[in-house]
Amino acid sequence: MTDPIINYDYFLKFKNGETFEKKVSLNKHSGELISKTSAPIEHEEIAKLENHQCENCPYSSEDFKNCPVFENILPVLTLFKSHESTEEVEAMVRDRNRTYHKRTPLSVALASLVGLIMATSECEHFDFLKPMAKTHLPFSDAEETLIRSVGFYLMDRYLCGSSEVASLKDLKKSYDQLSVVNQGILERIKDLKGEMKPDSSESLHILESFIQMFEVEYEINLEDLKTYFHKSDNFFDFEIDD
Repeated sequence: MTDPIINYDYFLKFKNGETFEKKVSLNKHSGELISKTSAPIEHEEIAKLENHQCENCPYSSEDFKNCPVFENILPVLTLFKSHESTEEVEAMVRDRNRTYHKRTPLSVALASLVGLIMATSECEHFDFLKPMAKTHLPFSDAEETLIRSVGFYLMDRYLCGSSEVASLKDLKKSYDQLSVVNQGILERIKDLKGEMKPDSSESLHILESFIQMFEVEYEINLEDLKTYFHKSDNFFDFEIDD
């Protein structure tokens, strides 16, 4: 029987020997996060749904007391108070098929983890990313993410029998909606930063790195990807029998 759960195990090791482990478990059918978290008491006000509620939020306090996306990423945002965002770590991610290793700044490793948690949280604006999260690629750069997101989108359109297979307009709309969500998350992170004591410089550096991450705008520009599909004169130069 196929395991109904997809697990991604994140491991970080710092130069001082400190380690961090986080298991992210997804429902294999829905792609939704199983290993959800609750906001700690000291951050409940910031996590409330009405606090900096996204302009495009489809939910009310009757649906969720707290923002489900922010609530899930909150432990990661507040955990690394004694580390610089630029500090190099040994990062490892293990899934059911393979293990990924990367020596990278802490901010890059956390961006990968936070991105996975957000994509699988209970918010309809992330639903189009859930199929991609089932084959999560840790530490992916912008180009890799673009190839995967467009590929998954076109496959979805093809399998659903859409007549607009070649159009990316709906994908662009989905990312536009994510940009709005990012602004709501960004304001909450700024609230967290405001709560920090002035001498908590390390904590501020971590939060600053997240602020920069959420200030990035999504772009879908396929021109840069054309080189991947450059064909020589004899590329697939053969006939297929009927």
